[in-house]
Order: sequence, then structure tokens, then C-alpha cells
Amino acid sequence: MSTPPQLMRQIDQWFIENQDIQYLLLLGGHQTGKTTLIKRIFPQAFYLSASDEASLTILNTCDTNVYHLVCPTHFKTIIIDDAHKLSEPDKIAELLIQKFSVSVILISSLTYYFRKKDISKLRHLKVLFPLTFSEYLEQIQLTHEYIPSITNRILKASNNQIDMESQPFSFEVEPIIQKIIVYGLLPDHMGFFKNPPLHLAQIIEQTIDDLYQSRLIDSQDLAKKILIKLATQVGQLINCASLSREMNCDQRTINRYIEIFEEHFIIFRLFPFSTSRNEEICKSYKVYFYDNGIRNGLINSFSEIKYRIDKDILLENFIIAEFVKENYYLNTGYYFGFWRTKQSAEIEIVLFNENRLIGIKINNLTKQKNKSFLSHYPYAELFQVNYPFTWK
Repeated sequence: MSTPPQLMRQIDQWFIENQDIQYLLLLGGHQTGKTTLIKRIFPQAFYLSASDEASLTILNTCDTNVYHLVCPTHFKTIIIDDAHKLSEPDKIAELLIQKFSVSVILISSLTYYFRKKDISKLRHLKVLFPLTFSEYLEQIQLTHEYIPSITNRILKASNNQIDMESQPFSFEVEPIIQKIIVYGLLPDHMGFFKNPPLHLAQIIEQTIDDLYQSRLIDSQDLAKKILIKLATQVGQLINCASLSREMNCDQRTINRYIEIFEEHFIIFRLFPFSTSRNEEICKSYKVYFYDNGIRNGLINSFSEIKYRIDKDILLENFIIAEFVKENYYLNTGYYFGFWRTKQSAEIEIVLFNENRLIGIKINNLTKQKNKSFLSHYPYAELFQVNYPFTWK
């Protein structure tokens, strides 16, 4: 499996610059390459998995006198995978640091057990997402050149057009994007698996099973039904009351499951950017998936993009996920949302902070919608992200 370079470089640099901080927590969805990443950065580290019952039992004693049974004394770094299975992850990490004078790295795909505890002053948190587009190009060795991220190009743009055709690629980019917006950007199946749909189905089942085994959800069937429904409503306003009636369960359960899916890196929500309750949508949110392949796996749809009626939705999900991933890696500090009026004028992505408001349209920007957003926010910047797709 290839290693996502952006976070690898960040973690490597972080350990160099923060040698006094000894505890790193790495979170991320299933099969995003967390373990591979950490092992490549720290090839000399001692590795443990909390999925191993013997190791788990000893670590959960929280007794440093017995820790030597699983942890040798000559290692500088200890890695514990599936750390959410530990009874008290933070406490165990700090005990290991005290006992062996080591750095401790915990890896987990579930955030619940860490969110519910006080964040240790020793801990630093990083999140690993599926590959970004620029990372993917590096992984498949199509280019060794720096490909500016979509986010960087917008933040540094001198005009209001971000056109992938203007990027001097030395290869044909359209077939590559058409592939990844169907199969996604999880590094595991990028050329390593003969049957990506089967692999994606297994990841989905494993993710839902982990949530169930960890007692975060009560029903695997309900979880999958909700996820499938969300997959069919990408980019739409979500009506939890309607979902509740369709799933024959209370609305509180729907909301809880959606929050759990978001906390565990399956989906993310975009909330409306609004300053005028009378004219703008200000309550309903939209749902997107961190990975297009997971979305398509839920509805079992992997036909070529040119035959799909949801091709524009796939493109929208792909681009918005790119912004979310890159905003985190680049530490730009922007908040995300969307803008929509009650008359259906819409901007798919809004980036904002104290100093700047940026609206982003994905293809097919019309003058009417352009004027509508800018009439509400004349100080805003408006961009259009174009991709060289013909869909023929």
C-alpha cells in the first residue's frame, strides 16, 4: 500500500519540532492507511495491536509492573493499533510513557472513546483521510511534480476561474478523475485489489460491525439503511423527520446515528451559511461522503461515469471532499458551509473566516446565481471550479 505523503510529512516534522510531546493519537476511517503510515515513519518502533487478546488484557491492567510482558524496554516508540479497544487509552499511554520513557502512538478508527475523555496535555491529534487527488497522482507515479491543491489555488488565485484544464498536466487527467469519482481514493484498493467493489463492500461491513461491537449503534441493519439513504441524498437538504418515518424509528435515533457516522469519518455535514433568515436556508444541512467509493459501495453502483444519472452528484461530492481534506492538511482555518436561498439560488461551497468570505460554484455557474450571491454579500469572492469533463 502506498503512503499518503501530506500527513506523513506533517507527522515526521511534528515529531522533530515537538520532541517534548510524547503522545500522538492518529484517527481516521477504515483502510485509509493509518497503520501503514505510522510504520513507515517509525520503522524501528515496537508495534502492538489491541485486537490481540493477550496484549489487550495486559495493557488493560493499568499496572506498569506487568507491562514488561508485552513491551520490551529498548524501544523509543510504542505503537498501539485499534486503541479504542483499550479500557482507558489516555491513562495507558501515559503509564507507558512513565514506565519506559518512550513516545506512544495510538491508532484508532473510532473517536468516541477519546472524545469522552479529557484531552491529555501530552497528546497531539492527527486525522488521516482518504487520499487527496494530488496525493493519488503521486501514489500512482504519474507525476513527481508538485500539483497545487484546489484549496491552495483558490486562496492564491488572481482571477475567479479555477480550471483543471489550465493545470499543465503531462498526461490525460479526465480518465483518472472519472475512475476515482466512481471507486474513490482509499489507498488499499488503488491497484492492489482485483475487485474494488467487493473490497469496498467489506470495508462498509467492517465499519458498521465495529460500531455495533463497540456498542455505539443498536442495529447494524438500521445503520446500513440510513447510510444507503444518505448515499442517495448526497448534496440534498436532509430531512430527519422524513428519514424517521421511512426508517420507522424516532428522529432522535436518526440524528444520533448520523452524528456517529460523522464522528467516525464516513460522512461529513455541511451547514448553511446564512445572515438573513427571511431569504436564506438556515437550518437544514447536507451530507457528503469522505470517499466516493464508499458512497457508491453502499448503493452498489460502479458503472462507468458516462452512463450514470448521478454523475454531477459524484463530481460535487468529490470536489467538496477535496476541500475538506485539504483544509485540514493545509491548516487554512476556514469554516465550511453552503449557501441557498428559498428561491433555490445556490452556492455549493462557502469558505469563511473573520477576514474572508469565498463562494465556490462547481461547473455551470449562471449569471443569475452569481448576481444573487453577490447581491447578498457584495464583499465576497466568487469562484467557479471547472473540470474538463465531456461525459460523452
